[in-house]
Amino acid sequence: MNWLTIAKKDFRDARRSKILWGALLIFNVFIVAVLGTNSTDPGGPYSAAQVGMSTMVGVGMFFLPLIMLVIAYLSITGEQESGSIKYLLGLPNTRLDVLVGKLVGRTAVAMLGIGVALVVGALIMSVRFDEVPVGQYAGFSLMILYFTAVYVAIAVGVSALCRTRARALAGTLGVYFVFSVLWIFPSFNPQTAVSYVVEDLLGLAAMPRLYDLILHLSPSYAFSIANYELVLDMTRGGYMGTYVDGFPFYLQGWFMLVILLAWFVAPLAIGYARFRKAELS
Repeated sequence: MNWLTIAKKDFRDARRSKILWGALLIFNVFIVAVLGTNSTDPGGPYSAAQVGMSTMVGVGMFFLPLIMLVIAYLSITGEQESGSIKYLLGLPNTRLDVLVGKLVGRTAVAMLGIGVALVVGALIMSVRFDEVPVGQYAGFSLMILYFTAVYVAIAVGVSALCRTRARALAGTLGVYFVFSVLWIFPSFNPQTAVSYVVEDLLGLAAMPRLYDLILHLSPSYAFSIANYELVLDMTRGGYMGTYVDGFPFYLQGWFMLVILLAWFVAPLAIGYARFRKAELS
């Protein structure tokens, strides 16, 4: 249980960070602003509560990744730069203990802050909206916490991969900018980019199902689709293919959870492979 000792220490250290709590405070302010100004009238076929939660999904898919990356990008890199990593590994702890402990500690801190935001959101909705679907809000909350854990894992994986603060910062900001900004904004469409490579450069036939799969590989996009299809029961567009008989399994809401799981596991595995063999100065 050496990783648990590291996790407890990391939790105590991280919760003292002013940057961390400042970031989480900003997210709470966003939630208050969104739900406090959202219309209480139904949005077409959807209830006001559904519309409010869908707006929170939009806020979360852009801001939660940035907050989680800020919280965890120095989790291992900071120990290496300060030299305290040698102390951690001499207790004795293995490098896997350090990775798991950092992951658990930072995730616990992040979920504590996000949990407060979810409670605040529930209180605002109960006051402003006539009816709050408890089951849907519980499912939405679980999705938010799952998404939080995924991005903490990404940040810890990048931190294990990089030896300097500058590289860890560049790596985490790169992941955020590509998969939570470029991937989502219409100015850069991954479907169009892949279709150009397939059809124009390679001269192959159009593969709209492949293009749609590529779009869903972003953790932020997968998070939004999982919420809309599994929790909120709301429709989403953006597909290039035609699916008269229903979506293939890799475009369905449940498979978005698998994509998010892959984003949880892969960065940690890659980061650990590098960290396990790294020479510590």
